[in-house]
Amino acid sequence: MNPLLNHSMATPLAPVPRITIDAFCQTKSVARLVADAFKDPILTRAKTDLLEGGLHDAIAYYSTGSGTPSVIVLEIGPDEDNFLPVLDELATHCAETTNVIVIGHRNSVRIHRALQDRNVRDYLVVEELDRFDIIRAISRIYSEDSGVGHGHVTAVIGSVGGAGVTTVASNLAANLASIVPSSVLVDLNFGFGASAFNFNHEPKQDISEALSTPERIDANLLERLLVQCDDNLAILPAPATLDKTWDVREDAVSRIIETLRRDNTNLVLDMPRVWTNWTLLALQVSTEVILVVTPSLLSIRNAQETVAALDRIGKRPRLIVNQHSGPKSSDPSIADITKALSGLEPDAVLAYDRDLHHEASENARMLAQVQPNNPTAQSLKEIARSLAGVVPSNAVEQAASPPSSGLSSLIGRLSKALPSRAKSN
Repeated sequence: MNPLLNHSMATPLAPVPRITIDAFCQTKSVARLVADAFKDPILTRAKTDLLEGGLHDAIAYYSTGSGTPSVIVLEIGPDEDNFLPVLDELATHCAETTNVIVIGHRNSVRIHRALQDRNVRDYLVVEELDRFDIIRAISRIYSEDSGVGHGHVTAVIGSVGGAGVTTVASNLAANLASIVPSSVLVDLNFGFGASAFNFNHEPKQDISEALSTPERIDANLLERLLVQCDDNLAILPAPATLDKTWDVREDAVSRIIETLRRDNTNLVLDMPRVWTNWTLLALQVSTEVILVVTPSLLSIRNAQETVAALDRIGKRPRLIVNQHSGPKSSDPSIADITKALSGLEPDAVLAYDRDLHHEASENARMLAQVQPNNPTAQSLKEIARSLAGVVPSNAVEQAASPPSSGLSSLIGRLSKALPSRAKSN
């Protein structure tokens, strides 16, 4: 029997995507209902955890900075009258993408309105509660017309060949997968796909089947093409062959991204260094864009053009300066690069550690697996935490900025080619 027929005929329910759900229950009756709901086929792909306790226990649980799940189900005890300030405190520990459902013992209009003002997704009253109410409340969050059931999409693009885009994208995807569930690394380097290879996988199938027939792209097809690295990380590999040309249709790329983001918490797009209609579309539909720049004049010039193009579509990128040799080298200073890019400050400045990258490449491992405490590995981990909403993005310490290098005059000439722009929202 179709499991959807078991539920309310008034509101057909679709299976929820690969999300995480934590439920904090204070009474045995509510815990039993939640446990029964978690067994429903509609929640098959969700990772669920049933915990004992209430608001204060949830705060203690998430205050360690390890990240919050996609959905938190909270039971408010019958004797908890002044729980709203405590709920506000919990919100300070939650990522922006976390949704909250409250189960209470009082059917109060005042409580309903107060929770609605706090963007709580639903308020369920114990007296009228059954397991289907819990299932419906979760499913509604991820319905097609809810506007909130979409994963976070991060596009990583470089300003010059060899900037390290695939390395950055792969490590960000791996780090995200250690924080949140269902992260997918989407390799869009058609003809030169390397992401699966970097994880020591040689897939028998790749994205080419989806590219040739966009009308066939759906969740089932992409599920078959994904290479599963572990429980939380999968790769959609790109073809690594030049036996044909790769003239990609925009609708193919858009359907791939939209289909994957509906079922997964995070997508990381490994973008090629080409500028076409479909690459522009991929950047437009992304939640965030990370621009990887190397400390060379050509890279900085190209970065200026990229920033200007992204501004035209309303995207203000995050900046990573890669392969920087430090303030005592002949590389342009970080201050010079920021000035050339109209005040765009880097989220991270990554030194090139040849031994680290060589060992990671030779053993098909991520940087944090090779040297967990390496500054480059730590920086990429912090950016992933920021993307997951765990911590705010790290700012570059202005006080420690070195003086402008001898290349300042050349950087200044490049700066004049790009007028100052305000940050896009």
